[in-house]
Amino acid sequence: MMSDEKKSRGAQCAPVRVGDHVAIPNDERRNSDMISKEEIKHIADLSMLNLSDKEIDKYTENMKEIVEFANTINSLDTEGITESAFALDSYNVFRKDEIKESFDRELLLSNAPSSNGEAYSLPSMTN
Repeated sequence: MMSDEKKSRGAQCAPVRVGDHVAIPNDERRNSDMISKEEIKHIADLSMLNLSDKEIDKYTENMKEIVEFANTINSLDTEGITESAFALDSYNVFRKDEIKESFDRELLLSNAPSSNGEAYSLPSMTN
């Protein structure tokens, strides 16, 4: 069940006109059956995409599934759940920048097919 605060926030959102279409606020969720082929064609035209009839059918069904999923998510009871930007509460998980003993350079370079004494030498990749 949605809290009164969340309901009132949704009620404060007025529909926004974008061209010939109106963005619907949260409290007036769309039914996925309201997604039409004409809307998909219009979106394709705005995106300058040439879609076949088969692609329009496919994207119409995809958009219906997306709207259904969004409606499912919007209908969940989130009472008592705090907002979070991340799934885990990780804070500054970086290690200290300390100098540590490393591998012996001479030993590593001794295994290389070719080196200049300080680094591996590789054949040129450009002409």
